Amino acid sequence: MEQEQISHLQPGSTLRGGRYTITRMIGAGGFGCTYEVSSGDSRYCVKEFFMSQNCSREAGSGTVRIINTSQIDLVNRSKKKFLEEATVLRMMKHPSIVHVVDIFEENGTAYFAMDYIEGVSLQAMSDSKGPIPEEEAISYIKQVANALDFVHQHHRLHLDIKPDNIMVDGYGRAILIDFGASKYIDQDVDSCSTSVFQTPGYAPLEQVNGDVTSFGPFTDIYGLGATFYKVLSGVTPVSSPIRADGTDLEPLPESISANTRKAVMAALSLNRKKRPQSAKEFMGMIDADDAEEVQADVYTEVEPDEIEEIVAEVADANAAGTGYVEAHTPNPFRDNRRGGKKPDRGRKINSKTLIIIYAAIVCAFLALLLMMI
Repeated sequence: MEQEQISHLQPGSTLRGGRYTITRMIGAGGFGCTYEVSSGDSRYCVKEFFMSQNCSREAGSGTVRIINTSQIDLVNRSKKKFLEEATVLRMMKHPSIVHVVDIFEENGTAYFAMDYIEGVSLQAMSDSKGPIPEEEAISYIKQVANALDFVHQHHRLHLDIKPDNIMVDGYGRAILIDFGASKYIDQDVDSCSTSVFQTPGYAPLEQVNGDVTSFGPFTDIYGLGATFYKVLSGVTPVSSPIRADGTDLEPLPESISANTRKAVMAALSLNRKKRPQSAKEFMGMIDADDAEEVQADVYTEVEPDEIEEIVAEVADANAAGTGYVEAHTPNPFRDNRRGGKKPDRGRKINSKTLIIIYAAIVCAFLALLLMMI
């Protein structure tokens, strides 16, 4: 008699000898199912390897079997990759990377348990709220960039950076999940292992083309830049092949700062050599000073008790015919061109002080005119 087939384990089913009890299925895809489970007073997320097109599951036992015998090698290779993802995640101890607590095989397939994240993905947040305020978005992106820097230092690439793979918990912590597409960078032969995965809109040209020998940290930077673009604009970026054919990205909202705009567009460069080459470089672009964009920064703060001294200098300069304002007032368009003088960012004039200074200059000039008459 043929066994009844089911697509996923049912609530109440147990795993790992009763250690985990399934509460609900969170989601399922072509390569597996994800469950919320309980273990004593704790909650975890358990990911199960299950290739739905090539496997079936018996209703009574939950045992998974390969039904497409021509794909046995593919299923076994994919299962090996699944366990590799779990092992990689277990080694990645970082506050912005999901933590794997257990890896095991059961029911003819493989599983790993992760910390349960009480929160929402950046994709869900963007879908519900629309564009996310710039400062909030920067906070999330920097946390993920920091996690990516850690991953790259361990000679791995994530290769599926997108809003769906970034969770935000109730404390505002951004956590990178799903290392299913992750690859090891073999520095000796300058190549990556295993097959190529991509998400349209978030994958650069070298990833779309499957050119693994050209992959590097900058490949992940493209996905991070695309994610940044999405959360700032509420729009999924045009895919890299369509952009390569001449379709431009829609500009970011005018309210977005110059530094952020520059960082996003650099990360989204179709030419991998023109992107930031590391997560640290990308973060540095976001934090970079931009004197030309902040006109208030070009002035020097003057305390009220300095005004009398300035008035005296004005009178001396006018008497000498040199002109104080021309000689001493900082000019943002003159002093801050590329390669020009950098402003003193430690001191600023407020509008009230400026009015007092200019009033003093006018009075001194009028006094000089009266003396000459």
